[in-house]
Amino acid sequence: MITFSHDYTGRQVDVLAFDGASPSGEVLLQQVMAQPYQGGKVTAGIQKLAQRFLLCLLTEKGSCPWDVTWGTYFMTEAHLGRFQTPLDVYGAFSQALTEIQTQLTAVESETDPVDERFASAVIDSVAVEADVSKVYVTLWSRAGRDRAVLVSIPLTV
Repeated sequence: MITFSHDYTGRQVDVLAFDGASPSGEVLLQQVMAQPYQGGKVTAGIQKLAQRFLLCLLTEKGSCPWDVTWGTYFMTEAHLGRFQTPLDVYGAFSQALTEIQTQLTAVESETDPVDERFASAVIDSVAVEADVSKVYVTLWSRAGRDRAVLVSIPLTV
């Protein structure tokens, strides 16, 4: 039997794909459906929106056979070795953000809770290191709530 807290009452939930999220601080997320010896987890609210945002950003456009329009070219740029400076990451993110806005708006419904509907996102900072680019993003829902998101992108040199 699954028991939900009051935060899930009257909501549709998603499977939690990025486990380990924390409201603050740097946390290594694990992309797993369930931790060993635990059942799967669900998500709703701003965390559900953050997950949907990340899945769109990190999915290479054309890689989903059921919807070749889903995703962005952000990871394609990373895989091609085009993230050499923070400015490169900012530029690719800016282009991706336009696509994300269109795609998330298309999958949202007027009946979705406002804290699960996309309003905007902005890069707060970028750190390009030897083998990884850390992108710090703030995401806002239509409820006015925000969520800090850290995206670590392995770099191709």
